[in-house]
Amino acid sequence: MIRDLHPVETDRYPYDVGPVTVAGVTYPTTLHTTCSVATWQLDRRYETLHTSVAVTETTRSDYTFDFVVEADGRQVRQVLRKAGDPVLPLTIDVRDVFRITLRMDSCGEPNGTAAWVDPVVTGKPAPTP
Repeated sequence: MIRDLHPVETDRYPYDVGPVTVAGVTYPTTLHTTCSVATWQLDRRYETLHTSVAVTETTRSDYTFDFVVEADGRQVRQVLRKAGDPVLPLTIDVRDVFRITLRMDSCGEPNGTAAWVDPVVTGKPAPTP
């Protein structure tokens, strides 16, 4: 889990860790927030980031969360989600990435909760002899 790695940078507010409920389904392993940015050092040891993005049903209907993934300071994915949107799986190539940032750029008055669901980085396969 990416949450098991120690973040090297955290701006604004840290992510909360724990369960969130979306459309009646509880996801036990999430990084959730109303506004946060955190960066983890991958040391070019991983291949893929697997996660899903979701917004809880307690979020105001007219509020949009902006999920952003950056690899070494370069934006590689951006997704906008609202309450009622289905959980959206993401798979992101992180080969040769030194640091990865998960950004929730929806700051302002607290209007609900958004989550990175089950964020996992998988390692590079063992070299073939």
